[in-house]
Amino acid sequence: RNGDVFCDVGSGNGRLVLAAASCYASTLAQARGVEIVPALHRAALEAKSRAATSSADLSPIDFVLADVHERRDLLLDVDVCFCYSTAFSASGPYLSQLSMTFGLGMHEGTRVMTVDKMLLSDGPWQFDEIGSIE
Repeated sequence: RNGDVFCDVGSGNGRLVLAAASCYASTLAQARGVEIVPALHRAALEAKSRAATSSADLSPIDFVLADVHERRDLLLDVDVCFCYSTAFSASGPYLSQLSMTFGLGMHEGTRVMTVDKMLLSDGPWQFDEIGSIE
C-alpha cells in the first residue's frame, strides 16, 4: 500500500530489503532491515552503497544493527514485516519470544509473513492467519 514501511527482521545481507525498495520504489515510505550479526549488517550496507550508485529508483532504505527483542521501537511504524523464522528460537512450530516482541512492538493491522514457524496469540495481541503455503 502507498506509504507502507517494510521491515525484514533478520535481514542478513539485505537482499530482500533492496528488492522491496526497488520493486516498490514509488509506494514504500521505507524499506528497513534489522540484523543482529555485524558481518551480515556490513554486507547489507555495502549492498546498499552499490545499489545507490545504480540508476534504479529506490525507496528510502535503512539497515539497523540491532537485536529486535531489545529494540521494539524499530517495529512501531512497520506495516509489512517479513521474518525467515528458522533463525529464531521456537517452541515446536511456534515463535513464542518473537510473537511477544511483534505483539508488543507493532501496531494493529501490521501484515507479518513468517517462514517455517508461526506466531502465537498468547498475550494481549492477536495474530490472524490470512493464508499459508505448504
